[in-house]
Amino acid sequence: MEAAVTERNPVSPITLSLETIFELLSERRRRYTLYALYETENDGIYLDEPASHVAQLEAPDDQSSTEPVEPYLQEQCLPTLADANVINYDPRTNAVHYWQNPSLEEWVEHAAFKENKLDW
Repeated sequence: MEAAVTERNPVSPITLSLETIFELLSERRRRYTLYALYETENDGIYLDEPASHVAQLEAPDDQSSTEPVEPYLQEQCLPTLADANVINYDPRTNAVHYWQNPSLEEWVEHAAFKENKLDW
């Protein structure tokens, strides 16, 4: 499926507190979702992309389905990220629009490095 938007959005005007950043990173699947969003070249993607990324990080040697991941992302993870103004999420189309946030991305990159979860 083609990405919904092909250009990066401007940097989010929202400055997240450290408490919010650490709360967002504290849950494994939400953290893995942030890794997927951080690594994507486009700001607009669909649910299947981060779900596939999360499933791969959870079971790198297994070709498991993204089905168990998708409902969790839809019901828990993406609404939490949207409430924190990190993304816009449309549950009708499963479109996810990521807003760059330098204060969050610094910690996302550090966490991904520590967990050895970066693709690059």
